[in-house]
Amino acid sequence: MRPMPALPIFLLAILLAGCQTGAQERPSLARAEEGDSMAVLNTQLGIEYFRQGNFETALMRLERAVQIDEKYGPAHDALGLLYARLGQEQDADRHFQRSVQLQPNGSGALNNYGQFLCAQGRVQEGLALFDRAIANPLYATPENAHTNAGLCLLAASDRMAAVERFERALQSNPRMPPALLNLCRIHFEKGDHLRARAFLQRLSGVMAPTAEALWLGVRIERALGDRDAEFAYAVALRNNFPDSPEAMALATEGRIR
Repeated sequence: MRPMPALPIFLLAILLAGCQTGAQERPSLARAEEGDSMAVLNTQLGIEYFRQGNFETALMRLERAVQIDEKYGPAHDALGLLYARLGQEQDADRHFQRSVQLQPNGSGALNNYGQFLCAQGRVQEGLALFDRAIANPLYATPENAHTNAGLCLLAASDRMAAVERFERALQSNPRMPPALLNLCRIHFEKGDHLRARAFLQRLSGVMAPTAEALWLGVRIERALGDRDAEFAYAVALRNNFPDSPEAMALATEGRIR
């Protein structure tokens, strides 16, 4: 099977978080507590091994979970994520389908399957699942599904619709880093440098700077003519991320004093 590209760290965190949905999104949990608690335990262990990068043990634990209780949705959800990470798309799709069948109102599972479908180019199917996730009034983090929908639309070159989704993510959680970063990037590319600066400033208040954010800062301040701010971003980029592609691009330009 063709391996899938590595997921961005924040996306993988969102996806794995979806495996640990609340009690209202675990219709089989009561049954598991009565007789199949080992399915729950193996699922939790499998997710932890997945996080650690121990995919072989994670797979063993998660497969054991569905052997114990084939109707335990969170185990299928986690298997979908793991098989997707391993590039085994057919197995991933099968487990994701089973997960949302068992958890029709499970927003975390719907969000995860939607992201998988978008990665396969099945944009409209993915967006429909994000909307189902968001429609659940018990979904604690709708900003995750809105952000993933925005990323899906960006990949499909629908920038206007992506902006709307990222803005809706910020309505749910004004401190959502990927939504802030992508809105900064989009407005910079449109030439709206003041708005791009505003989103970058908001981003700096919720997370440590990344090479991408600092490089955006360099170019935004250059476009706005603020040499001091441009220099500050450039120094931070060179000092904190000297081997990054962004720092190399800065060095190639040779414009910073």
